[in-house]
Amino acid sequence: MKTIKIIVIIVGIGITALALAGIYKFNYLANQPGYTVDGNKMTKGDAVIEKEIEDTMTISIANSELDGTVTFTEYTVEKTSGVLDATLEKLFEVKSGNNGLYNGFTYDDVILDNGVARIFLDGSFFAAGDLSGAYMQADVRNTIFQFDTITAFEVYVNDRLFDWCVDDASGGEGPCPEIPQLWTESR
Repeated sequence: MKTIKIIVIIVGIGITALALAGIYKFNYLANQPGYTVDGNKMTKGDAVIEKEIEDTMTISIANSELDGTVTFTEYTVEKTSGVLDATLEKLFEVKSGNNGLYNGFTYDDVILDNGVARIFLDGSFFAAGDLSGAYMQADVRNTIFQFDTITAFEVYVNDRLFDWCVDDASGGEGPCPEIPQLWTESR
């Protein structure tokens, strides 16, 4: 009888120790760096997944309406110190049609100097539909001005300051071409 009592106590202690180890593993280790959500030590494959998450950032792209309404869509992109560059690159990727062009343009680069962003595009403007140029202007403007440190921007196409007179449908009734409509904006 005494032997059975000792065996039951030993088995009870073993079950209690096992339960406490499980609680430790699932509740404590699962929240520690280097451990999976199951409390297991990360393997090489798990570390790659965690590294991928650490190497990304979220950016926002403007979806503008001509009545002034703006909504932003978030995208996850590769982490970079050039957040404005990554944002503009994603804007042109998202807004480009099947031909890979956004109203005839591809994004090339941006230079930020004392609050002024100089944006460089390549290509030639073509209207992708009624008011597509106005929508493009609004999307670029709202995407750029979401950054408080940017006070103005200039858009260059093929290294020349872009003149919106190329989209003038007035037939000479408006100020174009005598007065260029350069794509420069400030807050």
